Amino acid sequence: MKRCPHCDTENIDASTYCERCGTLLSNPTQYASSGLEHTTPSPREYEQLIASTVEYNVSSQSGYALPTDNYTAPPSPPPGYSNFSTYTFPPQEVIGERISPRPKTGAFIGTSIRAILYLVGAFIAAFGLFGTLLTLGSSDLAAGLALVSGFALLIVSIIILVVVLVWHKPPRLRWPTRILWLFGVTGGACIAAILENAAIGISSHDPLSNFIFFSITLLYGAAFAVIAVW
Repeated sequence: MKRCPHCDTENIDASTYCERCGTLLSNPTQYASSGLEHTTPSPREYEQLIASTVEYNVSSQSGYALPTDNYTAPPSPPPGYSNFSTYTFPPQEVIGERISPRPKTGAFIGTSIRAILYLVGAFIAAFGLFGTLLTLGSSDLAAGLALVSGFALLIVSIIILVVVLVWHKPPRLRWPTRILWLFGVTGGACIAAILENAAIGISSHDPLSNFIFFSITLLYGAAFAVIAVW
């Protein structure tokens, strides 16, 4: 038996530290004579040593039982520690190489406005196609063909809108850029109409003037619809 020089507690011969107070029981000269270097552990190392010697009993039901009575609770986390597992990130979408949050309400409103703008452009394009074909002939057949073509373009545009909404591809244009493009094509269409009026004049009885005007309307509506959903 080894007797502790500090608290006079008897320990087994294989003990290195006192089981009661933790005092080193081995003689440092013993390590010097054997050529081994002896270092006294720090309080932190001593706590880790005690914690590593705690025995756990395997339970047949839950896998592991509670530790024995000698178990020492682990130290509390250091100041400033945060548990990242309690934080949840909002849904996000990738736009180009940037990642931006995508709230459900904001996405629904944005998609609705894009759909309305697209339908406005589709109606303008259908009206432009109807007027363009109507200027090619004055017969009832030409008028019926123009009307059917206008409705067909409108129906195809609605089908394209449904496909885009179902596909739900993130838009490439942000709203500031989209608005600038819409104002740009609107201004371009107005400038083209002004130049036409200055060059040949706008008259309902002139087939060429009506053809150019409705062609500008068709192209403007198509560009407006594409920008609305791009």
